[in-house]
Amino acid sequence: MDAFHSEKAINMYKRLPKSKKDVVPALESAAVPDSSTQLAFRKLREELVREGYWNRDMVHESKLLAIWGSLVVVAGITAQSIPLLSTFLLGLSMTTAGWLGHDYIHGVDKFSFRLRNFCPLAAGLLPAWWSDKHNKHHALSKCGLPGSILLLCPYILN
Repeated sequence: MDAFHSEKAINMYKRLPKSKKDVVPALESAAVPDSSTQLAFRKLREELVREGYWNRDMVHESKLLAIWGSLVVVAGITAQSIPLLSTFLLGLSMTTAGWLGHDYIHGVDKFSFRLRNFCPLAAGLLPAWWSDKHNKHHALSKCGLPGSILLLCPYILN
C-alpha cells in the first residue's frame, strides 16, 4: 500500500470501516510488527515525495511524445522512398506508444487519466488488453504460483 498507491488511494483506505473496539487488541497481538525495513522504506518514500520525485515533469513528457510523433512523421515521409527504414521507424513508434501507454495506464494523476487512450489511438493496444496481460500475476498468485513466472512467460494463462 505504501509503495505504489496514490494519495487518493491512501485516503480511501483510511476511510474504510474500522475494526470493532473489542477485537482490536486481539488483532494487534496477532499482527506482525512493522519491520525496520518497512519503517525505513516509509521514511524514504516520504522524503522522495517531499523532494518532488512524484511530480510529473511536463517538459520530459513533451519530449517523449515528440519522439513518438517524430518517428511517425519520418516513417510516413520515408514510406515511398525507403520502405524498410519506414517500417523500422514505425515499429519503433509502436514500441514507444506501448511504453507511454504503460506509463499512462499506471499513472494516477489527471495527466495520465487524460492520456489513458493514447496507446489505443497510437498503437492499437486497448488499455483493457494490456491490463489483462499485465495483471495475470494476480491470478498466478491466487493459484499458489509466484507472480514472477509471468515475467518469464507473459502468455502463460492464454
